Amino acid sequence: MSTDTTLTSNVFYLQGLDCPDCSKNLKNDIEQLPQVQKAELIFSLGKLTVHHNTEVKNIVKVVEQHGCQVEQISYTGANYFARQDSEQEKITDTDVSNVVGNIKKFLNQLRQGDLVSAIFSGTLLLLAVLLQLLAFPYILVIIVYLLSILTGGWATFHQGLRSLLKLKFNISVLMIIALIGALSLGEWQEGAMIAFLFSLSNTLENYSMDKTRQSIKNLMSLVPTVATVKKKASAPEDSYNNPLDNLNSRHTAEKNTTCSATEKVLPVEKVSVGDIIIVRPGEGISMDGQVVQGSSWVNEAPITGESALKEKKTGSTVYAGSVNENGYLEISVTKLARDNTISKIIKLVEEALANKPPLQKFIDRFAAYYTPAVLVLALGLITIPTLWGGQEFAPWLYRALVLLLIACPCALIISTPVALVTAMGHGAKEGVLIKGGLYLEQMSEVKTMAFDKTGTLTKGQLQISEVKSFNIEEKIILQAAYSLEKMSEHPLAKSLCRYAAERNISTSPVDSFQVKPGKGVKGRLKQTDNPADTWLVGNIDFLISEGVFVSEHTENLLAEQRANGTTIVGIGLITAQTNKTQKGDLVGYISFRDKIRSEAASALQKIRKLGISTVMLTGDNQQTANKIGQTVGIRQILGQLLPAEKLTTIKELEEKSGRVAMIGDGINDAPALAKASVGIAMGVAGTDAALETADIALLGDDLTKLPFLITLSRKTLRIIKQNVVLALGLKLLTVALISFGWLTLWMAVLADMGTSLLVTLNALRLQHKIS
Repeated sequence: MSTDTTLTSNVFYLQGLDCPDCSKNLKNDIEQLPQVQKAELIFSLGKLTVHHNTEVKNIVKVVEQHGCQVEQISYTGANYFARQDSEQEKITDTDVSNVVGNIKKFLNQLRQGDLVSAIFSGTLLLLAVLLQLLAFPYILVIIVYLLSILTGGWATFHQGLRSLLKLKFNISVLMIIALIGALSLGEWQEGAMIAFLFSLSNTLENYSMDKTRQSIKNLMSLVPTVATVKKKASAPEDSYNNPLDNLNSRHTAEKNTTCSATEKVLPVEKVSVGDIIIVRPGEGISMDGQVVQGSSWVNEAPITGESALKEKKTGSTVYAGSVNENGYLEISVTKLARDNTISKIIKLVEEALANKPPLQKFIDRFAAYYTPAVLVLALGLITIPTLWGGQEFAPWLYRALVLLLIACPCALIISTPVALVTAMGHGAKEGVLIKGGLYLEQMSEVKTMAFDKTGTLTKGQLQISEVKSFNIEEKIILQAAYSLEKMSEHPLAKSLCRYAAERNISTSPVDSFQVKPGKGVKGRLKQTDNPADTWLVGNIDFLISEGVFVSEHTENLLAEQRANGTTIVGIGLITAQTNKTQKGDLVGYISFRDKIRSEAASALQKIRKLGISTVMLTGDNQQTANKIGQTVGIRQILGQLLPAEKLTTIKELEEKSGRVAMIGDGINDAPALAKASVGIAMGVAGTDAALETADIALLGDDLTKLPFLITLSRKTLRIIKQNVVLALGLKLLTVALISFGWLTLWMAVLADMGTSLLVTLNALRLQHKIS
């Protein structure tokens, strides 16, 4: 293995990878290549990552020796693209210009378990049966049967012999043993049936496995691989020729022949932060960025799962992978291609699928003991009846061969990953990013869903409805609030700062600044008449606890505001007196209103119908919380909670009713999200912190995705359990039939591969629409 630090990293997306056990052998063989440092293979994605200094064709050759095909390759820093036939021929050194080249190509197709082998094998099998019925010479019939076995079993022979030489037992080795056993017993027709059925089943299984992976691959096809960049006045001419133009890939965009001299087409990897890209009507947006000119309606469904078009104008954020519907946009790039939202989503999904949930780990451990146990059982099935029971050798050898074929654990091993990859792919398509099978499993067991208020049940677009001042100028209290809150990340603070900035309110440097989490802020303003005075901005209880006086009349006024669903932020001033005492007064307050999400009430109603209770946890005043909660249909409403109190509440809810899911904005509710069984971040498309910290992320601001998530998780776990029962149940049934001698070799092949096909097809049901 190479230890050179200057390594190339390539990602290969494979077709025909249908056996988890075989995938381990493939990984090990690639790591044995000279100048290969490390190989990583995610079976559920068919994704092979190789860190190497060897030629790509050497890696591809090993892949094809294992009966797989390279569908896509990613070179370091480049997008994924599909190989064209000419590219494949170049890599595999296939020469189709002569007869020898054609034979090589045909044998290569057979070796890869291609549909071609199944068709040839089946045709020859039918021909042999026909010749036998028509009483042709038996030697001719045997020759045709042998040809059927060779065409159908070529891939099996090739892979099985490689494994046998390395003393690795897999389904291909078992197939070789069964075929040799059948032929040694003179069962030519049965041997041909085995080869044909195995080849056909492999083809169908490969297709169904690739189908399960398609939902993940679809994410990669969302983003154009090239962008039209607006040249800067001083920029030199770029002689770049797009290397993807000549590849047969749906990612590849045609060069815009109408580009003016001020535009150039570049691959997205060559586009830098700050570049201006041009997106015309109907084109896909290739980079994350901010609109600097133009306006349009954009379809963000591929990213957020929301079907409604979003209006984009100057200052709006856009995401790579979304589609510009009807207007002209100039966009300033804010993230490199490798860092954009869709790239992060793909990476997180892949990492999630690489991490096995507890159920899958248990099945893998079980399979590790299961296979050796079956080999011992098969050996016992041959030796005990013949050596100690005095029975004939041939019938028990036949039964042992049948047992070996039917006992392959492939169906059991893939029962979990095929369901998980399908479910996560469907979730990502709908704008629900699930960070691992564990969270999907836990989500199916959730009994309570706890909701934050601001930014979750409400839109989080807080608008100031009133600024009230007492015995002091409104401009002064706004300046004080703006100066203190500009250092805060709270949604209320951001709204206040935006309001003050729009009114050209200036700020003052702050001294002795303090933050009281969940309560407010305080500090001294340097550029004021009395720099020793302390200003406080926060909830009224916080101000009172700090020595601010609030009259009964003012308290009644504030209570009326809260009863109408208004959030109140008080502004207090503590002044130093001549006798070294202090006096604190409420000098004003600011009222905030937030719109409740239109879908909140109906979404929560669906959640309750699914048997899950709902609760609101918020730091806002209890009266305001009650108003919002009653509107959306939540009965258990806990207001005025500090972050530590939210944690305690989550713990109490879990002790009382079981697993709890916490839904918040992904930043301000981080402690509660981390404590809950499942933390769900709301509306985080483009928010790196939320994407990385949440267990599950709703990429759009759509609460209707929560009932979808619950139903998807429950259906996924139900299908996984069904798959395990199918895999084990059918195995046990067929083993019972073997003991009576009621199963033939070809029936065993059909039962084994049929079981694998059944569990895969069952998992594909997760691709169907979930209401």
